Amino acid sequence: MFRYWLSYLQWEHDIDPVDFLDQLAEDARNSQDPWITELCDRESPPHDILTSVPSLRERLRQSGEWDSLYTALKTYTLANYPQVADNQAFAVMQAVQTAVMPNSQQSHPHHLNLAHDFARYYLHNTHQPQQLIKLVDCDKAQLTIEDPLNVSGESLFQHMKQRSRPMIIWELVSPMSAEGTEASLYLAQMITEQTLQSAKQANQPAVNS
Repeated sequence: MFRYWLSYLQWEHDIDPVDFLDQLAEDARNSQDPWITELCDRESPPHDILTSVPSLRERLRQSGEWDSLYTALKTYTLANYPQVADNQAFAVMQAVQTAVMPNSQQSHPHHLNLAHDFARYYLHNTHQPQQLIKLVDCDKAQLTIEDPLNVSGESLFQHMKQRSRPMIIWELVSPMSAEGTEASLYLAQMITEQTLQSAKQANQPAVNS
């Protein structure tokens, strides 16, 4: 839920991701904002990233209210970290973080026209952490987000019960999707199988009635 948010804060403002999440968890207990309050997870074991806040995540998947959650998180971030600017780069990051989450109200593939190339920014800084670049220095670009495994259409609780895919797969597919992980290997295998199945069906002779 916070992959790109945390990366941006770390790369742009040297805010440690663990420190940010720890402070957010503490502040969520007494927040006046209902969205921030719901981030206080009472359903999952401590530090269980894969199954955290399941009821909230499922509601957001169904309703598509991710923008409301991240707008509340933006307000929290700006209020508690004055070094973070409310600028175009932040808006790009927020738009990307919102778009990659499962959303039954959004059709896919989904194309985002961005003022700054977030995919280039993310991949460069991930692979070259000693030579970080700023998002504001990246040219405009279009980002395509896909959902080949229909994560947006499957209940999170059904997925958790049936283990229909690795638990780690809950972000939609984009150029930033992690490479070389269990999630990416599983996804590549599933897409290959779907492609082969489609080709097989296309080559089957028509049945005369």
